[in-house]
Amino acid sequence: MAPDRVSLPLLAAVYRAPLGRVDFSLFLMGRTGTFKTALAALCQQHFGAAMDASSLPANFASTANALEELSFSAKDTLLVVDDFAPTGGVGDNALHGIAERLFRASGNHQGRSRMGGRGQLRASRPPRTLLLATGEEVPRGHSLRARLLIVELKRGEVDRATLNRCQRAGEDGRLAVAMGGYLAWIACRYEELQGRLHKRVCELRSLAHDDSSPIHARLPVTLAELQTGWEIGLQFASDIGAISSREQAQLERRGRTALAELAVLQAPHHQVSDPALRFLSLLQVALADGHAHVADRLGRTPDSPKYWGWRQAGQVWAPQGTCIGWLKEGDLFLEPAGSYQVAQRTAGAERLSIGAQTLRRRLREHGLLASVDVGREMLLVRRTLEGVPREVLHLKASDLVPG
Repeated sequence: MAPDRVSLPLLAAVYRAPLGRVDFSLFLMGRTGTFKTALAALCQQHFGAAMDASSLPANFASTANALEELSFSAKDTLLVVDDFAPTGGVGDNALHGIAERLFRASGNHQGRSRMGGRGQLRASRPPRTLLLATGEEVPRGHSLRARLLIVELKRGEVDRATLNRCQRAGEDGRLAVAMGGYLAWIACRYEELQGRLHKRVCELRSLAHDDSSPIHARLPVTLAELQTGWEIGLQFASDIGAISSREQAQLERRGRTALAELAVLQAPHHQVSDPALRFLSLLQVALADGHAHVADRLGRTPDSPKYWGWRQAGQVWAPQGTCIGWLKEGDLFLEPAGSYQVAQRTAGAERLSIGAQTLRRRLREHGLLASVDVGREMLLVRRTLEGVPREVLHLKASDLVPG
């Protein structure tokens, strides 16, 4: 019906959901007309034939409280939340706020405590479901995206004939019958499967561990959970005679391949929302738009001034906007407060989600700080620039302006 990197993770999520607690959500992203809602509805119809594409239980037009209650009530099932579609208008911040609250609560297993009418503390109601959301763009925020497995669906990737057959199966209740059989199979061996789930996830997570990898630390666990859910679902299918042992082995391999491909595709989504990398991108935009400039260490015109926020007026180069740093050969010394403020202004409504001090630590984690003050145990170094002693961030010039 769709490429393995799309269909297999979705089906793995369907069979992982009844096995209990998870700390991740799936986000199916695609433009209008890619049939993302139709695919999500097929996943949902495993838990009720009536929940087709026109009758999904939740969407992002709902209030945050309503979604919180649904995600608490739908314990050990998959819950589709449809149509995350920012419009570029004033309501987008509220929409992103709903997504932030929902996915963060799911990833952290935390609900919002409330006071009752008589001044008594009411118990929180954290999400207890596996969330599958759909939308035309991914909610913003690096730490939020780390709690999502993003599955991108492109136009033309869904086979319409196969989709129609599967939709008829969903309407006829055959997907729900399959899930009913799976639940009965689980009930006979629940403790055994819980032990297998925990052991297999730990095994797969350790195989994927790599401190040098740019992926977020949550991703290997998410992939391990889905691979284990996929394997347990295939074991059920094999036990009831729906597939042969040979087909089971083939499908397990296809699942591993699909999830490995999906893991590689997460990097662009994480990088574009990573605060440290986004900080540099925002400074690049500010320099290009004439809202900031970088001078040489004496405050004069640097080499290649047009790349550093300077504009030529006749025979003279004039600096544009705020001075955010100084160049000395291949070294760039950023004024920490000024560069942070320029980045935030350039970001507009989608401001950096972390403070200036946390940003410095993130820059160091990415290896973007060329040096630090080891003696003082500080990330800022001391340099005399324009004749004034300053505390600055030391980067390589090529990290801000490549080449």
